Amino acid sequence: MDPQFKLEITSQYWLGPFEDGSVDTCSHGSIRAVIGGVVVTADEPEYGIIQSALALLRTLEQDHTPATRVTDYFLLCHGCGYPMSFGCGNFGSDWVVRHIGEQVVLTVATHRDATLEPSRVRFDAMAVVPADDYRREIVAFAAEARRFHVASGPRTVEDWEQDFHDRFWAEFDERLKRAEVALAKPPLTG
Repeated sequence: MDPQFKLEITSQYWLGPFEDGSVDTCSHGSIRAVIGGVVVTADEPEYGIIQSALALLRTLEQDHTPATRVTDYFLLCHGCGYPMSFGCGNFGSDWVVRHIGEQVVLTVATHRDATLEPSRVRFDAMAVVPADDYRREIVAFAAEARRFHVASGPRTVEDWEQDFHDRFWAEFDERLKRAEVALAKPPLTG
């Protein structure tokens, strides 16, 4: 049986170095997200992996709707707002996340591309996923993004960015740790 929700990083890399000598601090790449058997992500590799991972980690503890976004932007975004988590409000992929008891309901998936005339595509995708399965997918995604970042060595940030960078990684690591601990707990028996 196909899983109702699947997340996969299909490629991950750094942009740059740029003309001013700066380097990318948010890895970019391709993401494949499947909700209810429907692929709800774009083919082009334009997602900010690390920033998207934090947005997804936030959905483990609270609902997310495009109208009242957890991140104020797309769940899977370009990453141009890293490390400040401002996100990219003009393109990315998004969906509704609702926690109902021990289930997570995923609906209303959309993607907006980055063309000069952005178009929004709505997918007929819906899934009801056990909360632990949803958490497991998010944790695996975030852990893979984090491993890539650590394996690449320290990224140089401007002095003005350092506080944002530190706060971003503190929140990321704290949320990832809480999610890993929640997965490690044995299920309650009655």
